[in-house]
Amino acid sequence: CIRDRCLARGITAIAAAGVETRSSVATMLVVTGLAGIVAFFLMDRRHGASRLFPSSPFDPRGKVGAGMLMVGTLALSTCSFGFYGPLLLAALHGYSPVTTGLIIASESVSWSLASILVATAPARHEAHIVRGGALMIAGGVAGFAWAVPEGSIIPLLLFALLLGGGFGLLLP
Repeated sequence: CIRDRCLARGITAIAAAGVETRSSVATMLVVTGLAGIVAFFLMDRRHGASRLFPSSPFDPRGKVGAGMLMVGTLALSTCSFGFYGPLLLAALHGYSPVTTGLIIASESVSWSLASILVATAPARHEAHIVRGGALMIAGGVAGFAWAVPEGSIIPLLLFALLLGGGFGLLLP
């Protein structure tokens, strides 16, 4: 199907851009790849019952859209500190790999403990738990925006625990 080939070629072009050393070629590959992905979604929209993606994948008014937006923002929030936090803390404040690793590990421990805490919660509390987890994640991300440049270990640890605990509430 031409629709599927557009998606495959678009993804392949973007992947190829990641290993291309010439910036002009890499730029063209990314543009070509994005065009292929856009073409895929335009064709997919017209296929009715045989669509590969939901009709409104990012509409926050529907369950699918709200869920997709939540998953996307959660991925952004956890990846930002998990990937770049140790590097920034080492470069800005001279923290050792062990120290930054322990901060990241504390986030994971907090996630696990919060998951255990709410795993058997009654369904009637689910909405409050999800909202609480989302607020904790937002607080953790906002706290990191202040704590990483500041460099103090205690706030970094507290915001890591807050972020991890929020994920534990949302994803038990």
